[in-house]
Amino acid sequence: MRQRTANRVLPPVIAAGAVLAALLWVPQPLSAAGAAEPRVSGIVRDAATGDALALANVVIEQTVLGDATDESGRFVILKVPDGTYVVTVSMMGYRTQRETIVLEAGASLQLEFDLERTVLEVSPVVVSASRRARSITDVPVSSNVVPRTEIAKRDVIAPDEVLKFVPGVTMTRSQASIRGSTGFVRGAGSRILLLVDGAPALAGDTGDIKWDIVPTEQIERIEVVKGASSSLYGSSALGGVINIITSPFPETPRTRLRLSAGFYDDPYWPAWKWTSDWMSFGGFDLSHSRRVGPVGILGAVGRKVSDGYRENSDYARTNAMAKVTAEVNASNRLTCLASWALDEYGHTVEWISQSRALEVDPETHDDRVRSEKLAGYLRLHSVLGARTVILSTLNWYANNWRNDFHDATDRSDALKLGGSVQIDRVLGGGWEAILGAEGWRTDVASTMFGDREVGEGGILGEVETRLGEHVTAAGGARYDAYYRDDERTWHSEVSPRASLRIGAGRISAVVAAAEGFRAPTVAELYTSTDVGGYRVKPNPLLRPESAVTYEAGVTGEALCGLMASAGLFRSDYRDLIEPDIDPSDGYLHFVNIRDAVITGLDAWLSAVLLREWITLDLAYMYLSAEDRELDEPLPYRSRHNLKAAIDIRGPAYLIGIDYIYRSRVEEVKVYPDDERVAIKVLDLRGGVAVGRAWLSIKVANLLNYNATQVERNLEPIRSISFTLTTDF
Repeated sequence: MRQRTANRVLPPVIAAGAVLAALLWVPQPLSAAGAAEPRVSGIVRDAATGDALALANVVIEQTVLGDATDESGRFVILKVPDGTYVVTVSMMGYRTQRETIVLEAGASLQLEFDLERTVLEVSPVVVSASRRARSITDVPVSSNVVPRTEIAKRDVIAPDEVLKFVPGVTMTRSQASIRGSTGFVRGAGSRILLLVDGAPALAGDTGDIKWDIVPTEQIERIEVVKGASSSLYGSSALGGVINIITSPFPETPRTRLRLSAGFYDDPYWPAWKWTSDWMSFGGFDLSHSRRVGPVGILGAVGRKVSDGYRENSDYARTNAMAKVTAEVNASNRLTCLASWALDEYGHTVEWISQSRALEVDPETHDDRVRSEKLAGYLRLHSVLGARTVILSTLNWYANNWRNDFHDATDRSDALKLGGSVQIDRVLGGGWEAILGAEGWRTDVASTMFGDREVGEGGILGEVETRLGEHVTAAGGARYDAYYRDDERTWHSEVSPRASLRIGAGRISAVVAAAEGFRAPTVAELYTSTDVGGYRVKPNPLLRPESAVTYEAGVTGEALCGLMASAGLFRSDYRDLIEPDIDPSDGYLHFVNIRDAVITGLDAWLSAVLLREWITLDLAYMYLSAEDRELDEPLPYRSRHNLKAAIDIRGPAYLIGIDYIYRSRVEEVKVYPDDERVAIKVLDLRGGVAVGRAWLSIKVANLLNYNATQVERNLEPIRSISFTLTTDF
């Protein structure tokens, strides 16, 4: 039996976490009244209507203390030492409000906040950009937030369908790219790290993102962090981070039901019509959440089925999620989340011909894939005094898949186990710091990759300080050590980051630089298969890729209901991992591109017109992605990327239009001589309140425009869907 060197990963991480806790935890002396636990409590209301506001964030600045309001708008913050503080209240759709308080010995304060609505719906809190909660106006790097309302109005099945509307993000098939960091690879590797409530959620063998791992109805918001984030999150965060934040628990029991149904229209060209059958799709989501004393409970289940719009593109997707949070005492909160998903679908590689773009080779009609995932985390949130928080997390990701193709049968089983300890401490004098340690181990048993063991461990630290009233500086670094069993040697990387944010009134500017890396995944190193005419061979000599990223941007808000942002960015890559064809034998394999650079402009604008009846969102990204070694464009990236959305809102209705334009891809790898055109997709959507329910309709690809993102794979044709959502 082989020696399992992965057993050496977690013990050092646990030891490092214990050392960090011992070094940082200096008990904060309380006043003589400390034992009485002075508290700050109160209520948050809408200034115009007087209605209580639920889920508003109430934070005491320069401490780790805070609370979220319940459904009656009330909040309670315990264990607040005597002193003078600034209390900040923020909520999506409202202007942030601050109030200075003085808490005297043995006293308790009752506060009232009346928040004014803002026409720009910007989520105020971001966790991912600095591994701790921050106002989006204070984070050290460019970030965007997709609130629940944006997800709901677009009537999507999976979160990747809404991410394509985020500024600076493009989706090629189901693969996410932030500022051009990724082109296209079929299920092998991701330069974007997916987190669920801050816990890593990438498959252990392929290293890619499985979007069905969290039911869409259970997403509270999605945070997108742009640029290299390895200084906080290690490998896989080379291009950025996407953090899915799951729904909180309501104060009163809530059951939510979502029903959807739809169908695909005929293709634009009659010659492409391949069946006379009605090609339909639909599904349901059902969830229940409630609080029972100090315990919050959430359970959800859903199923989606589709006949597909082309041959052998049908699918059946089932997922379920359970989440439990227990307030152990005033200082400790324990949360456990488990999510399961099963995806069974037909597999298609390419069309028969452009004249038969929705048909595939008859030999592949029975090619099927079965993919199952089980992921989750167990986290203890501990508050030590007013200035220290410790987060201790165990997380897991188990997945198995099986390909039953006409010319090959492959399978893979992978188990990824990890743990982390993070200490967030307010040092005083405007200084804050985080220290952390984490590690993981993956075991893979696969006919495509072989039996493999890989692992990684890292320690990180970052400090943040205010330089005067309007300037915030942050800097830190992370040390990572990783290994794979065939080498039996450790490799190490150091990833630093530094940023400077200047904010004055409604305008803020940020300058940041960071270095990141990504170790090659098991799939990129060891894939060996021959499927559908594609022959892929391993490359165990593949080196880790790294990048240095720079950005400079400005964001401003005007009194007339206008917010705009623009930023310049640059990423210099070394040993970029990309698929290529070996001219000596025609096999596909992954190689290192020694020198590549991506530069561009990322800009967006949001405006509210006609007394909040109409909202307008525009986003544009210019991208220059070059392989300097070969003096040619990096593949599967568009130079010009434009997005536009218009919403017309009434008291009980919503009408919206979404448009996405991507210029013609300049470089592809497999069929470079095939015709390529720009992508132009227009969606029409609307909704109306019917009693306690919301009924929506969406026409996707309204103009039935035809294009390919990947050679010989036509994008979805026009479809019409209906959705009914209700709470009871």
